[in-house]
Amino acid sequence: MKLTVTYLFAALVLSSSLPALADQQNFVFGGDSYAAGQTTSITEPVARDAFEAGNTVTLAVPVAQDAHLAGFDVQSTSEVGGNLYAAGFNVSIGGVVKGDITAFGNTISVHTTQPLAGNIRVAAATFTLDSATEGAVLVTANTATINAPIKGDLSFYGQTLAFGPNAVVSGDVLVHAPKAIAVPPNVAPAERVKFTELTSPEYPTQVGQTAEMVAKGF
Repeated sequence: MKLTVTYLFAALVLSSSLPALADQQNFVFGGDSYAAGQTTSITEPVARDAFEAGNTVTLAVPVAQDAHLAGFDVQSTSEVGGNLYAAGFNVSIGGVVKGDITAFGNTISVHTTQPLAGNIRVAAATFTLDSATEGAVLVTANTATINAPIKGDLSFYGQTLAFGPNAVVSGDVLVHAPKAIAVPPNVAPAERVKFTELTSPEYPTQVGQTAEMVAKGF
């Protein structure tokens, strides 16, 4: 809900303050930076929060607090001092994120250059985690691949869950799927793995289609 409200707020501010979004439009208010257009990027470091919306959205400058990104292709390669919120068809999150990550999209990739201190919450058709995570990971996806250590719990809702060679979960692994999914003992011992049959298996499949419709709206 917070993600949706954030984007609606940003869209209202941008649409009421900027003449047209075919070309990038920017403004700074109260330390927050706003950018919107077909192709958007903020060029100066952000003192507080960053808001970007467009078709192709890139965040490549430091943000002191939170970052809010929405578009069709969304990419972050910067340092975000707080939380990162992203919605798009393709979402790629690199750089450094010192808070939580909340993302919604068709394809989501998290590959930050430093371990994540917070939690990850994603809804996607396809999700890949290549970043070590200090917190917990909550995933709704048709297919998810975990290839990094997770110190907290891992909760998965979807069809297919795969683990790469670097995957280790220190907390509990909670799997919700139509059929049982094998969790290798080097990822988590059997006593920390719980399987629950997913009675609505079509929901994760629809996430990507919904993301495409929402992203095209931008």
